[in-house]
Amino acid sequence: MTAPSSTEATASEPAATATPRRTFGLAAATALVMGNIIGGGIFALPAAVAPYGTVSLLAFLVLSVAAVLLALLFGRLARRSPVTGGLYVYPRDAFGPFAGFLSAWSYWTMCWVSIAALAVAVVGYVDVLIPLHGNHAL
Repeated sequence: MTAPSSTEATASEPAATATPRRTFGLAAATALVMGNIIGGGIFALPAAVAPYGTVSLLAFLVLSVAAVLLALLFGRLARRSPVTGGLYVYPRDAFGPFAGFLSAWSYWTMCWVSIAALAVAVVGYVDVLIPLHGNHAL
């Protein structure tokens, strides 16, 4: 075993700074936000709205504008309250801790529901590629 060097921090020493180290860059943050806003619906919805023709393109345009406005809103909220906590902190600051709890709990629940919806979409794609339904006994 080697002795720890003088440059390594030990558990008893306080951290040099109280702020978290930034390891999450602009590109990663942008990709994460766009993935959360767009979601998996972009892969499953075109087939569902195709019978409606060009009005579906107008709907996608309106929803894209709404997504950009939502992203700008969260950017402004993050600038106003630059602390960690996201969807808990913003309603808590405005309406109190119970509103923050409801917001965070609703977001967490919505994430689980969206994971289930993505699983259903994946099964739909896999069923087209590898049809396993029919007269096969399980």
